[in-house]
Amino acid sequence: VPVSYSVATTRPLQDIAEPTKYKQLSLGPQNLYMKPAVETDSPATIEEFTAALRERKTATGLYSENVGGVQFLSQSLFRATVRLAPNIPVGTHKARAFLFKSGMF
Repeated sequence: VPVSYSVATTRPLQDIAEPTKYKQLSLGPQNLYMKPAVETDSPATIEEFTAALRERKTATGLYSENVGGVQFLSQSLFRATVRLAPNIPVGTHKARAFLFKSGMF
């Protein structure tokens, strides 16, 4: 489970591609794959826990979406503004870029 997660987009995710694409790529806070270390609880309990965890991380600013945070400066150059919470842990962070065209990754 990522400690923090920020995504910046040109438009709302639902306007870019089908929701199944985001699930496959684990793209967007609501699509992050969270698997319990031990699956002793029922699937409903696990889903309830992951939903609460996402809500908590969003409320504290550790998970965020910045619609309009990506701007294309030319056909091959873009700039992304990513919001980082003040309580984000110090350490190494990973950035990934995904390009969608006509709903395709």
